[in-house]
Amino acid sequence: MQPVRAIIATAQRIRESNLHERLPISPAHDELRDLAVTMNSMLERIEKAFRKVTQFTADASHELRTPIAVIRTTAEVALEEHRQAEEYTEYLHQILGESVTATELLEDMLTLARKDAKVKDRGIVDILDLRPLILGVEAAFARIAEVKGLEFHCDLVSEPLLVKGDRQSLRRLLLILIDNAIKFTPAGGSVSVVARSAFEGIVLKFRDSGIGVDPEDLPYIFERFYRSGHGRSRETGGAGLGLAIAQTIAADHNARIEVESGLNNGSTFTVTFPNRVLAEADHGHFCATLTHSSRARTGQQSR
Repeated sequence: MQPVRAIIATAQRIRESNLHERLPISPAHDELRDLAVTMNSMLERIEKAFRKVTQFTADASHELRTPIAVIRTTAEVALEEHRQAEEYTEYLHQILGESVTATELLEDMLTLARKDAKVKDRGIVDILDLRPLILGVEAAFARIAEVKGLEFHCDLVSEPLLVKGDRQSLRRLLLILIDNAIKFTPAGGSVSVVARSAFEGIVLKFRDSGIGVDPEDLPYIFERFYRSGHGRSRETGGAGLGLAIAQTIAADHNARIEVESGLNNGSTFTVTFPNRVLAEADHGHFCATLTHSSRARTGQQSR
């Protein structure tokens, strides 16, 4: 019973502060050895999950500290003495801007927390044409790219690019990847979105001529709060959650994201949706839905 007592004593001693400890493994190749090896493997998984949660909490606290500190300092300065109305307006704009930053960060963290907890959003059952979504996002970013001095365009095919998915989630995926490309591309550069139907499925490519990503950083860019040391810091805005959310959205749609990049050599993010042949009934329902929506809009305009 000595090996059993050793396993029990070690298991009772393990807490969150010493999750690195492992159960003693019997030199004999018997059932107790198999049990200890299995339990140690479980402890390793628990330790990794615990460290992940702890790191996420620490990073989130660090990111929230900055906007909250700015809000508090700005309010304190505004209340120190009587000021002109224009000054109060300026301070309020600063507070509003930091409040928006904090709100967006909290929403991103809640999105990831819901995914970790496997809380399902509304069913991903809609059959969508990606082209209108891409064109809508292009219109939203066209002015931003122009102000920054970038060449920005979308290259779409004429036929529908049909996928099954959630409209808002897919729009957010597009927003994240295009915003990421524009953010890290200096003036005079170019950003493009290419959408095609290929053998492997619906393929979207987001290309930019920006600062790129160091090959050493590529394996980590989809991790939460990760920023490389090459220009991708807090000064560029964001908290390092965008690509993590983009990857989560892609996974929810059975799609995959791949990236090709080199330092100072631009980046290409490729999103590939599975090549699912839509059933005749599904396609007919999709066309009927479009027709019904078009008629409804026509009727509203006539009224």
